[in-house]
Amino acid sequence: MDNNQLPLPPMTVGQPISLREITELLIKHYDLHEGNYDLLLEFQMGVGMASQNLEQPPSPTAMIGISRLGLIQAPVNSPSTADASIVNPAKKPSKKK
Repeated sequence: MDNNQLPLPPMTVGQPISLREITELLIKHYDLHEGNYDLLLEFQMGVGMASQNLEQPPSPTAMIGISRLGLIQAPVNSPSTADASIVNPAKKPSKKK
């Protein structure tokens, strides 16, 4: 096991993938062949009253969840930026004989 990897819960299917790998998968999914892209995360927030257990009164609570994933063009390169021309190069038409 890599030093940066924590033990996984027993029901985990394979090793988790990085955010950059998700970016690369989306580049292939959208069939993009040029440009630099970063992962776009859309968040959803909910507020209300909640308690950790029945003995404590509820208190104001906020919950944040990820609702959608997408891609956004990257104006500058960062460690998470993926280049579509490398990840998903365009196929060159084959020459007919």
